[in-house]
Amino acid sequence: MESKNTKVLTRQELYDLVWATPMIDLAKQFKFSDNGLRKVCKKYSIPVPKMGYWQKVRYGKPPTKTPLPPSESNEVVAINILPRSKENLDPVLIVKETIVVPETIEKFHPLVQQTRMLLKKGHERNGRLRAPGNESALDICVSSAQLPRAYRILDTILKVLEQHGVKVGIERVNEYSTYTYVELDGEKVKFELDELTRMVKTEPNKYGYTNADYVPNGKLVLRINDYLGGCQSKWSDGENRKLEDKLASFVNGLSLAAAYIKKSKRERAEEHQRWEDARKEEERKRLAAEEEKERGQALERQAANWQKSRLILELVQAAIAKRGKYDPDSKFAEWVTWATAYANNLDPLRELKPQE
Repeated sequence: MESKNTKVLTRQELYDLVWATPMIDLAKQFKFSDNGLRKVCKKYSIPVPKMGYWQKVRYGKPPTKTPLPPSESNEVVAINILPRSKENLDPVLIVKETIVVPETIEKFHPLVQQTRMLLKKGHERNGRLRAPGNESALDICVSSAQLPRAYRILDTILKVLEQHGVKVGIERVNEYSTYTYVELDGEKVKFELDELTRMVKTEPNKYGYTNADYVPNGKLVLRINDYLGGCQSKWSDGENRKLEDKLASFVNGLSLAAAYIKKSKRERAEEHQRWEDARKEEERKRLAAEEEKERGQALERQAANWQKSRLILELVQAAIAKRGKYDPDSKFAEWVTWATAYANNLDPLRELKPQE
């Protein structure tokens, strides 16, 4: 039975999907790594397209598909493809203690204090404040009413992370954009703190058209701004638990995100190496085929020249037999000498010496 976390396919169904969609795109649909999907195909003897297949398809030259071989057992084989989850990750940091957000803070973390100053000259959109893009502020977008609470949450998170030796920073993307990140196990994980909004329809204008405004609803959310497969990437206020009660889970989520990113990079590097090895092997085969073709063409030319040489020599001998005796200084003698030399030059065996 198929659940929301499981994709059940037969060999034929997976074979059809693999040959209809590039592996990397198909893997994302399953929240799976392309390397993991290849392993599933290999396990069940399902052939996959080789390097260059999709380029040929793109240019309207679809190559021949590798047929699906018969199954060793039952042809209808159910394949469970599970999304990637925290069970197969190895985070470097797991916070077990409860993280408490204080009601008042005497001294803010330097990055929080810096952000407080910058938000004073920031701009408001849909009721939420954001620092100018050309300034280095934490990635925060909340209403004025929620700012004190947001500052306390961010201050607590940053201090807890630094207590565990985790680097927190702000990195500039371009002249008008930055992002907030933590660095765990050599990987940067981007995150932000926002306030959710709700849509409010406005009164119809004089033409009868109704517009909609988006206004803050007082609920805060922490987001990890990276693709994380099946891992959690959002923590928000709920009916029974405030965001402040979920900070330990969020910090651990950052660590899991770093582990996911690291693993994904490693798998992509391995996949790239496999493609590179396949490309080199294809190139080796292509060069070998070209070399073999050139050798064959050269052999055919040699055979043709050898045959020409024999025919010319036979022609010379026939001419001599028909002419009979001739003057060594005659035009005929000159022709015999030239034709014989020409035939000998054509002969590919002229430089081949008998083995002693």
